[in-house]
Amino acid sequence: MLHEKPKQSCFTAGAATRCALLVALIVAAAPHAEAQGFYRAPTVEESIASETSRLLSGLTLAPTSIERIKGMIRAYEVSRRSLRPPADRVRIVADSIKAVRDSSIRALLPTAADSARFAENLRSRSPRPSR
Repeated sequence: MLHEKPKQSCFTAGAATRCALLVALIVAAAPHAEAQGFYRAPTVEESIASETSRLLSGLTLAPTSIERIKGMIRAYEVSRRSLRPPADRVRIVADSIKAVRDSSIRALLPTAADSARFAENLRSRSPRPSR
C-alpha cells in the first residue's frame, strides 16, 4: 500500500456548478413562507392599511381627517414596534398607547353616529396571529 493513488475529490468544479443550479432551482420552486403556513409579521405599511380599513369602516370623513388618523395609526405602530419594556409589561404599555390613539381618533369624528360606528369597529378587532 505504499503506492496508493491519492483520493480524488468527488466534488469537482462541474459537480459544484450542477449542485448550485439544483439548489437555485429548488429555492425558486419552493412555495413562499405564507404558502407553507408560516407567520410573517405585517410591515408597518400593511398594519396601517389594515387598521385604517378596519377602524374607519363605514365612516364618512374628510380626506384631511383620514390623513391625520393614518398619522396617528402610524405613530401607534412605530411606538408599539419599538417597545422594549420587560416582557410582562409589553401588553400594558401597548394598550396605553392604543388608548391615546383611539381617543385622538374619536376627537376627529364629526358625528355621534360615526363615534358609535368607530366603537363598534374597535370591538370587532380580530386577534393578532400568535407567533
